[in-house]
Amino acid sequence: MQQEQVPITTITPMQAEFTSIQKKALETSVDSAVSILLLGQMGSGKTRTISTAPKPLLVHEFDAQGAETIRTRIKLGQLKEADIAIEDFAHLKNFQEWVNRFNALERMGMFNHLGTFAIDGLTQMMQKMFDASAGAKDGRQDYMALAKTMREVFDVLTKTKCVFITTAHIALYDDAITGRLVNTVATIGKASQNLLPGWFSEIYTCLVQSGAKGLEYLLQTQFDGHYLCRTRIGTEKFARYEQPDIEALLRKAGRIK
Repeated sequence: MQQEQVPITTITPMQAEFTSIQKKALETSVDSAVSILLLGQMGSGKTRTISTAPKPLLVHEFDAQGAETIRTRIKLGQLKEADIAIEDFAHLKNFQEWVNRFNALERMGMFNHLGTFAIDGLTQMMQKMFDASAGAKDGRQDYMALAKTMREVFDVLTKTKCVFITTAHIALYDDAITGRLVNTVATIGKASQNLLPGWFSEIYTCLVQSGAKGLEYLLQTQFDGHYLCRTRIGTEKFARYEQPDIEALLRKAGRIK
């Protein structure tokens, strides 16, 4: 089937021939849908963790600085450029352009040719969605329409054959039952905070701490009363703190053939 060409001027692919990633044979195969929400503060290693996911990897980048982490790892020889493509939406003005791009990728069957699809910067993405409706004549109606679109997008991505990952910043909220401050996803609106975690089978928090050898990056996979975390694929297999390596975790869980 001839691939559909979608010229989007706001997109900057890392590779000259992005369509080549569709032709690359998968070196890993995930035996069922896995969707991961990666939470963390700025600098906690969220984008770096994305880069450890099964390849080929397509990243939709909404964080202006996020792509530099992957580009740096490529320059250092830690990643192969041919395995990764980044489409830059950090400076997107019209959110509908991203929706159109997503729809085009779905029609192409792109998500069946990837090891992982990632949205890096869900917090920024939701802000752009909100901004798109703020100036409209009926902003609330437009926002609700966009929110419906996002629910449909997430419904597709959480059932796709490839691994789906999205990153988001952390927000604090008061737990009315325990009275403790709990970390959750930073996004627009209380409803989004409550609904988003339910779309993901896995919720991990990226942590960074000082150690004897310098900064140590960890992935928390289990809830401790403070950080929002859970694992379904790693029940009785994952430790509370794991190394931030998505492919290694999928192997540990028996999800990669």
